[in-house]
Amino acid sequence: FGLQRLKDFPRPFWLALFVEGTRFTQAKLVAAQEYAEASGLPVPRNVLIPRTK
Repeated sequence: FGLQRLKDFPRPFWLALFVEGTRFTQAKLVAAQEYAEASGLPVPRNVLIPRTK
């Protein structure tokens, strides 16, 4: 089955994927908020900031 098959779905639809590659914890949220503030980004309340390592 795969996402490729959805391209030919008979009705229009929205597909939302919430891909996080990590566990959401309060400590990681605080770190993301501090990073966002220091980088001039909007400060998140419920999600983490995607960053590369």
